Amino acid sequence: MFLLPLLALLAGFILFYIPLSGYSLAENVAPYTAIALLAGLDTVLGGWRAWLIDEFDEPVFVSGFFVNAILAAGLVALGERLGLQAGFADGQISIMMIGAVVVFSSRIFNNLAVLRRLLIDRLRTRFHPVEPDEVTENLADSQMEINGREDAAERPALSASS
Repeated sequence: MFLLPLLALLAGFILFYIPLSGYSLAENVAPYTAIALLAGLDTVLGGWRAWLIDEFDEPVFVSGFFVNAILAAGLVALGERLGLQAGFADGQISIMMIGAVVVFSSRIFNNLAVLRRLLIDRLRTRFHPVEPDEVTENLADSQMEINGREDAAERPALSASS
């Protein structure tokens, strides 16, 4: 299961980076490929995140990967077809491409932030196991530091709804 993404990456490298005889990719397909790759990267990071919190669902991942990539490329194509472009002369770029890059980039950064926290928590628990009593003491100490009072550990903590 873990080797499947690595094998897919290797297959993609072999198909697209090792020159095939007589095959070249048209230059006008590059923006669609770039945004589809960005959508795919977002899906892969989201899948990794789901796997780390034990919510990974393979059909959801596979369908999300292809649907996100096709939808992103389709939106860019639709934006170009409708003439939604910014810039001058040859330097024009699709506004839908800009929007898709912004959205997928923010999702990628969000997924990376969550992945970083999850991995750090896993490493902490693996190398520094914490006893349940120690966690309670740490929470009480931090509550006292926040409130600046010695009796903070005796008072119940405020819930999010109050």
